[in-house]
Amino acid sequence: MQGGESVTVELPSDTELRGTGKFSKTVIIHSSKFITIGSSKQKKNSVDTSLVYSMTKSGQEYYVFIPLAWGYPKEVAVFGLQDSTSVTVELKCAVTFEGKTYEPNEKLTARISTSEVLYLNSNQDCTGTRVVSDKPVGVIAGYDCALKNSKCQHAFEQLLPVEQWGTSFIVPPVESQVSVYILASSPTHVTYQLGSKSEDINLSAGQWKEISMDSSPPIVIFSTQPVQVLYYCNGGKFSDGSSFDPFIMDIEPTEEFYSSYTLEGKEDISNKAFIVAKTKDIKEVQFDDKRPSFKWQQVPGTEYSWTQYTYKKGSGHHILMHPSAPIGVYSMGSIVHPSFSVLTCSHNGQYRTPGKLFWDDSACTKLCECDGSTGLVTCKESSCQAADVCPDNDPNCDCVYQGKLMKCEIPGCPEGGSCVEKGGAWLCSTPEPSCYLLPSGAFKSFDGLEDWVWTEATYSLAVPATQDAFRITAHLDPYSDTVEPTVIFPSDLKVEVKKDLTTVVNGKAVSLPFRTDNGLEIVGSENTVVVQHTSGLNLRYCCHGKVTVTLTAAFRGKMTGLCGNFNGRADDDLQLRDGSVADSIEDFYEDWTI
Repeated sequence: MQGGESVTVELPSDTELRGTGKFSKTVIIHSSKFITIGSSKQKKNSVDTSLVYSMTKSGQEYYVFIPLAWGYPKEVAVFGLQDSTSVTVELKCAVTFEGKTYEPNEKLTARISTSEVLYLNSNQDCTGTRVVSDKPVGVIAGYDCALKNSKCQHAFEQLLPVEQWGTSFIVPPVESQVSVYILASSPTHVTYQLGSKSEDINLSAGQWKEISMDSSPPIVIFSTQPVQVLYYCNGGKFSDGSSFDPFIMDIEPTEEFYSSYTLEGKEDISNKAFIVAKTKDIKEVQFDDKRPSFKWQQVPGTEYSWTQYTYKKGSGHHILMHPSAPIGVYSMGSIVHPSFSVLTCSHNGQYRTPGKLFWDDSACTKLCECDGSTGLVTCKESSCQAADVCPDNDPNCDCVYQGKLMKCEIPGCPEGGSCVEKGGAWLCSTPEPSCYLLPSGAFKSFDGLEDWVWTEATYSLAVPATQDAFRITAHLDPYSDTVEPTVIFPSDLKVEVKKDLTTVVNGKAVSLPFRTDNGLEIVGSENTVVVQHTSGLNLRYCCHGKVTVTLTAAFRGKMTGLCGNFNGRADDDLQLRDGSVADSIEDFYEDWTI
């Protein structure tokens, strides 16, 4: 390779990791001079990239960050750089490894060598999981699929070790809903500033803070001890109409800024650079030996300015640099395409997740898949899934699937139960009967469906389908970080809880506790209001804006709204007012908008 030249190497599909365990599927790259490497994974309607850090940036302690995503596992990969490396994973989520199930707060220890990967996945939230080793390793984390913008999206990022963290950060904004996460490895005091708002927080080891930010201004972060700052964007559109998928990105500390960066433009992509520099240095920032008319904006309360710069479409090698001063540079790509949705599939009376294989019969003779672009299911004759082993073609055999022993059985669980994997077996479990909605728009149904609501509106949250016991609505404004619930009971009794925890009954503010003769009780504390009713309703509203609804078993299978039908199955929660299943998440949101 010559200076300014780039090479793309496409890896065969069998290098992808499937199942949990240890694998020898590492790509090792050596060079005689300094190079930059990026990793990109692409599948239908979704692409994400990550920098690949050199071995000099590897370490022996990491904290995992994975955004909230429903429907598919969260993934963590630890890869060895030296032989006989001992790795201990202090788990925040349940995983199965080598036939043993590890619960949250347990430790998993394994030994890996050069080119070996310890790969784990879980349906639970793994953020805060700690990885420690006796020799340097690398860690990658992400998820394979989450429904964002009505598409099945994936995201991943190679994480920085604790020894590469910093104490000063400036986070430039993107034209979409964004969360910034601050993770601590030791007790630390953090101050962050968002425009005129400033807040101080204390974090202990393994704790993190989520900060929601809109299109402006930047977030400024200072800490007394090194922290990790990650940027998670839910995806969206730029003002020029180009759209972008969800992505995770490491934010570099200002003390780690460099004077020169290489940018690699991509074909058919609108390429954008976000630049942070000291205000006194902005006139000397160069792009390909020229000084474009950057539209700089001051970062409030700092000596820094920032700008967003769009350079021409098409593949190409570019240099963004300052002749003498360090600057920060972040690169993004977006593409214009027609709007489209990932469709769910209704097959034999059941909702099926796009892209996920399933057996059509109890004997495991037909393997089917839902096509998210058409909403149709296609099936093919099969005795076991590809790469599985079924001895003697026995239709009732045990199958080795993704490294685990699976048994073909009649699908389904009793009413109120859901099917979960544990220890290589599929078991029925009873779900936690609660639903929540956050100010960011993140929600979880009674049966475990998780996603984000994007649009400001009032939504029907939980409404019994067959009885007039109550109706719960919530007004969501994700841009001002606000959600306010309302409960309407028979005889026009109306309870509203405001953002400041003021409780209003039939239009008048009331003091707490408050009780009525028809079974309503409202109690409160310094940071929580709880609305309870003898019908079996419990609504909890916290000062940070989280609305949680809990119901008794009497309502199982009898609910409608964003919180779902409460029947123990997340796969049919996209139910509309008329009882049919929505073709997309977007249609589901729209139908339950008031």
